Amino acid sequence: MNKNIVLNFLLIISCVFSFSGCDAIKTEKMRLRSPDSRFEAVMIETDGNATVSVTFNLYIVPVGNAVKDEDRVLFAKSFSGYKIRWVNSKFLEIEYKTGRIYHFQNIWRLIKKDEFPYEIELRLVPLNKSESFSILQ
Repeated sequence: MNKNIVLNFLLIISCVFSFSGCDAIKTEKMRLRSPDSRFEAVMIETDGNATVSVTFNLYIVPVGNAVKDEDRVLFAKSFSGYKIRWVNSKFLEIEYKTGRIYHFQNIWRLIKKDEFPYEIELRLVPLNKSESFSILQ
């Protein structure tokens, strides 16, 4: 009887661990340096697991820095056909074919003590201007 209890316990534990979801896998898809080589646009793709859709997060960071939550300028799902390009050192364009955009900010600021804020403008550019995401579903 004790053997059956132990086997049942181990079976339950293995099921819990196999279905509880693993840590999300974050992949840096792009790190694009600004023309003045001071900042980078960094796209991180996060693949949760079978039950969580892939998310896309875009960050602006000083060159070589790791991404931080406060530097996120875009959060999207079903984001396809995207192209990111620096128009100039203070202007970043984000072209995309489709996407569900849950967060976007058009200005990113770096504020350092005793300095004026450094600002970068961001612009979303949908490639297909005649259709909405809901029509494509």
